[in-house]
Amino acid sequence: MEENKFQIVGVIEKKFPIKEISATFKKQEFLLVIEDVDYKGEPNEEFVKFQCVQNMTTRLSEVKEGDKVIVEYKLTGRKWENTEKETTMYFTNLNVLTIDLLDGTGVSTLGNVIKPGEVLSMNGEDPLATSKNEDAVDDELYGKPEPPIITDAEVTENKDEPDDCNAGADIDDLPF
Repeated sequence: MEENKFQIVGVIEKKFPIKEISATFKKQEFLLVIEDVDYKGEPNEEFVKFQCVQNMTTRLSEVKEGDKVIVEYKLTGRKWENTEKETTMYFTNLNVLTIDLLDGTGVSTLGNVIKPGEVLSMNGEDPLATSKNEDAVDDELYGKPEPPIITDAEVTENKDEPDDCNAGADIDDLPF
């Protein structure tokens, strides 16, 4: 199984106050601005909230708003059930493992040379920069699925669907 650790470069936009959740647990959140491009290829800023827990709050105090940093983090999630109200909620967090100040060349104490907004896996390869399509990347990561065996008896034709269900659609009118 591959480790659930990632790195990303950005600028600290805002540090929130430390929250003492209990006598034995504290956390501090911060916003990281990440340079990105939108679907049209135009520059875009993403504002991503990370959290530091326990001793990592001390490390966060060593950097200030406006600093360019590299953040190594782990994606976590948990399920919370409220039996009284019969509700279930799901939480996702980006938990900081390390945070390092970058110098002007993009070099951190971790030794990786990276560009703003670049996401690296822990082996130094960029899992998002690929000319492969999404299915090819999934096949490489998880193994190529066996194609299902379909007999002629299982194939049915849908007579209600038009030959071209996208006929007349204008890409500029789509909401995304």
